[in-house]
Amino acid sequence: MRYHCCTPDPTAGCLRMRQGNIPFRKSHAVALVRVESPQSELMSHHPAQEAMEKMLPSEQESSGKHRSALAAILKEFADVLSTSDEDLGRTSLVRHAIHTGDAKPVRCSPRRIPYHQRAQVESLLDEMLRQDVVEPSSSPWASPIVLVRKKDGSCRFCVDYRQLNNLTRKDAHPLPRIDDTLDALAGAQWFSTLDLASGYWQVEVEPQDREKTAFTTPLGLYQFKVMPFGLCNAPATFQRLMEIALRGLVGSDCLVYLDDVIVFGKTAEEHTARLREVFRRLREVGLKVKPEKCRLMKRRVAYLGHIISEKGIATDPSKTSAVREWPTPTCVSELRQFLGLASYYRKFVNGFANVAAPLHRLLEKGAEWDWSKACQSAFDTLKYHLTSAPVLAYPDFHRQFIVDVDASGDGLGAVLSQREEKAERVVAYASRTLTKAERRYCATRREMLGLVWALREFRPYLYGQRFLVRTDHSCLRWLTTFREPEGQVARWLESLAELDFEVEHRAGRLHGNADALSRTSCAQCGRLVEGSACAVQAAQLRTEDVAQSFKDQLLAAQQADPEIQLLRQWLVGASWPVECPPECSRDMHVLWQQRRTWVDEDGLIWRHRRGLTAEEGAKQALVPRALRNEVLQSMHDSRYAGHLGERRTLARVRSRFYWPGMSGDVHTWCRTCTQCARRKGPTKNNRAPMQAMAAGYPLQRVGMDILGPLEKTPSGNRYVLVLTDYFTKWTAAFPLANMEASTVAKVLVEKYVAYFGAPDCLHSDQGRSFEASVVLEMCRLFGIKKTRSSPYHPQGNGQAERFNRTLLDMLSIMVDGNPGQWDDMLPFVMLAYNSSVHESTGVTPAIAMLGRELRLPLDVQIGNPPGGEAQGLPDYIRETRERIDRVHELARDHLKTQQRRQKYLHDRHAKESRFCPNDRVWLAMPRRGKLDRGWEGPYRVVEVMGPQTYRVRHNERKRRTIVVHSDRMKRYHARDITEQPDVGDRSVRGGTTRRQEHQPPGAASLPSSEMKIGRSTRRRRPPGYLRDYIP
Repeated sequence: MRYHCCTPDPTAGCLRMRQGNIPFRKSHAVALVRVESPQSELMSHHPAQEAMEKMLPSEQESSGKHRSALAAILKEFADVLSTSDEDLGRTSLVRHAIHTGDAKPVRCSPRRIPYHQRAQVESLLDEMLRQDVVEPSSSPWASPIVLVRKKDGSCRFCVDYRQLNNLTRKDAHPLPRIDDTLDALAGAQWFSTLDLASGYWQVEVEPQDREKTAFTTPLGLYQFKVMPFGLCNAPATFQRLMEIALRGLVGSDCLVYLDDVIVFGKTAEEHTARLREVFRRLREVGLKVKPEKCRLMKRRVAYLGHIISEKGIATDPSKTSAVREWPTPTCVSELRQFLGLASYYRKFVNGFANVAAPLHRLLEKGAEWDWSKACQSAFDTLKYHLTSAPVLAYPDFHRQFIVDVDASGDGLGAVLSQREEKAERVVAYASRTLTKAERRYCATRREMLGLVWALREFRPYLYGQRFLVRTDHSCLRWLTTFREPEGQVARWLESLAELDFEVEHRAGRLHGNADALSRTSCAQCGRLVEGSACAVQAAQLRTEDVAQSFKDQLLAAQQADPEIQLLRQWLVGASWPVECPPECSRDMHVLWQQRRTWVDEDGLIWRHRRGLTAEEGAKQALVPRALRNEVLQSMHDSRYAGHLGERRTLARVRSRFYWPGMSGDVHTWCRTCTQCARRKGPTKNNRAPMQAMAAGYPLQRVGMDILGPLEKTPSGNRYVLVLTDYFTKWTAAFPLANMEASTVAKVLVEKYVAYFGAPDCLHSDQGRSFEASVVLEMCRLFGIKKTRSSPYHPQGNGQAERFNRTLLDMLSIMVDGNPGQWDDMLPFVMLAYNSSVHESTGVTPAIAMLGRELRLPLDVQIGNPPGGEAQGLPDYIRETRERIDRVHELARDHLKTQQRRQKYLHDRHAKESRFCPNDRVWLAMPRRGKLDRGWEGPYRVVEVMGPQTYRVRHNERKRRTIVVHSDRMKRYHARDITEQPDVGDRSVRGGTTRRQEHQPPGAASLPSSEMKIGRSTRRRRPPGYLRDYIP
């Protein structure tokens, strides 16, 4: 194909054609003529023709008549089919907007790109520029790019929009309710599914928001003209586009769920007519479909986890294949894995214990492995229950989905479920084995692989929804904060960017459903890594004599422990097996792995490690299960242990003892120690994000506080009543002789309300002077809303509390060594304060409150009075009103700026703690002495009052509730075993030490009726100042 130029020839009076390789002036050109060969038209339609042939159903699936009708539709709408990656549609029906409010632009530093990859980046940019997808930018926004290598060795770059997504206001456009819309498929016999070609790139971005998509490259700054991948609101925009484009057809002719479109009909003719109408709508709005992903004129299709056919809607068998195809267990370990999964959902299986009884008998001590017909029947019955209702449920797209994912050394497992009536019901299972290369991944990379794979498997359910991911690998909680991701990790993060989820860590012992699925491929018992933590349950101690020395107790307990006895037989007889028997426990597997470190000295089993000092644990006694609690109690709770922290306690235990999972047991023991929890605070002080109190005009909210006691003055004053306006910062301070409520109310009415009027809201702490009935009645008469901060949280009334510090500094300087005269200097201090520019508003409190500056002696001396020249009353009113409006607008702008700045500085180190009803917590209390414990409890959360306030009730004082701020709360961790007393007051039973009840002499002989001593049942009403009132 060649282009030629036509130019006028004045001498010949005609147009002459010049060949394309001859230079010419554009101003002289009349037209450009394209010369094509006769076969060009056929050649140009060749890709579309090939795509059409691939989209037609086979002869077995439909008759020649139906194929011809479908071929005619495809030929008619050939322009709707995308023939290449560059052949994309473009619609302006809906544009993607990125709402970030007044947030400052985020500019991330560019990431270093290897030199040899810069040519590839340039090539990719050139390609997107040709496709009109991106354009050069001068935006203040900038997001980094990450190079991702494809399977064919080429590269593509992705933009990391995590910072932008954090600032973006989320789009709440609802997704369709699938279980309702699927009813429209009833009676349909023909189905077609469509998929758009690079659907996001067919949607334009609002011109004013394109700068927010800017990304940095070695070649400069570029921005997207179309909707890129990775934006948090992209699914909502795409759903809105499809609903508008197919309005009037959804529900009757087709169904749309994000990028999944299904067209249906009862007859072939009806179906083709509806398909033609859908194609026509796509052509009108400028969208194109990807032929390779379309399935046309089918009798059976997969759609959103369901199998759609003329027979109706059925569950996709692949959802349960991981359980239905579970191989028959061949050893105790494999049986335990299956029962771990089944037990997780045992509440839904009627008579679970009876059904699983034959399987549990194989796990009994000393039982021989005999897989009988009863065992196979129980195994099949449990698999049937796990893959049918009520365990298996249909997805409810208006409930949150939960993804449990786990990775073992051999496979991946995942469970998709939803909470229903406080129970979890399964929606789908998934599992697969790891490849040889994947088995060499580190634990964190394997867990990441499992998460990416699971979310890809369950994508039809999760796309466009906010869901919860649960894992037993804590490192995945920081998945979205990876810095400088490269290669495979970058590609994984890109695939997760379009999904909205939260990662939650839970202990491995609670993660049995996904953990079991990840180990189904194991042909024999798996090895346990040395030093890994495992759950330890208390066992009964085999010795009766608790008065003998601890060494004798340890010897007796080792002899009574069957696992240690087996270890002793291997050790003494030098008959170590090649592999640990599969029926052995996890602890036994760890002990077998360390077979070269065990020695037998004087009947005790010790662990010897060469090259270590005694403090590092060169010689450690093996502690059986029965004595582990007593060891922990002695090393942490006893009088000579001192309740030290976790690291010191672990070092103390490690220098003397060893057992598998020791680190985890020490961590749990220290964490659940109530004595430590009552004294020690959390590792980081709680500090909730700042909550600014809004005020947009004078006297909307006034803060009130009392400062004192100060030195008593000759007038008898010892206190100062402080009133601060939250908007104008105008502050009034009045000396008081006492803090009585009547005194406060009188001064408040006569010296404040009488001059300025009643405020809308009066805010204070919970002092008795402010919560008495006389103050509350005064507020009721003037229509004042009375609010208060939570107890022991002065930040709730920070405006007045901050001024108190300023007032003390000013008074201290002004009294000049005569503190008894502070009430005489108080008016002059307030004059100075209210006439100076306030940092938060940028103006003086006087002009913001009164509309004019306060006249000072200096103004008279220099002849510059604030009032200006004399003028008439109307002009003065008008100018004053205009001046107040300008001042208030300026004050509002300054307040917003300062509030954002203060919130940023405060929230940098904030650590928000969230609690739910029925959570048990410790409550911080002021210490009255150096040795007082700072925490009281446990309390139980009764109600969530606000983002940071909770109503709690003490477990023992259940009649009274109090409202507290989250900064005063920390989570309560209860021990699963009975608390341990001091060394001198314990008795050992069942491997746990129990506190003995000390009775006074003669108490045992008293009748039981005389022992029932308690408080009277008289109803007690707390005083008014203890009432809980939260606005």
